[in-house]
Amino acid sequence: PVQPAYIYTKTSFPAAFEMNLKFMSTSLSGEMEIVLLGTKSLTPRYRLNLKPDNSEDSPIEIIRESNSRQFVIGAATKFPRVNDGKLHTLTWKRLTNGAMHVLIDGDVVLQTVEVYYKDSFSGFGIANNGGSYEWDSFNIQKALDPI
Repeated sequence: PVQPAYIYTKTSFPAAFEMNLKFMSTSLSGEMEIVLLGTKSLTPRYRLNLKPDNSEDSPIEIIRESNSRQFVIGAATKFPRVNDGKLHTLTWKRLTNGAMHVLIDGDVVLQTVEVYYKDSFSGFGIANNGGSYEWDSFNIQKALDPI
């Protein structure tokens, strides 16, 4: 069994946000998760799962968490190769109307709408679930409508 490596930070950012993350992977298995945390207790609200074998059978997904239950709210429709040992930029953007977009190197790979959680976020975390990932930089800011 894989023991996930997880780091998180407490930081406030609005419900309409843009996150940019630079990362590199050479992994053939496992996955990377970005977790958006809400409330003072840093409760997970959304997860973005990125698998190195990104494909129709194993797409990038956004998952909403509520009361210890998980709901897939969007899955990628494009499958760029991200386990090539090159630096990639992942952008996760959520607009005021709940529209979410995930881009890899500027190309939209996932679009969905989710309005369940409307409060500001209280932190974010990143997990390595058995893969090989290197992270270069993170940036979170208020999203400017439209995409």
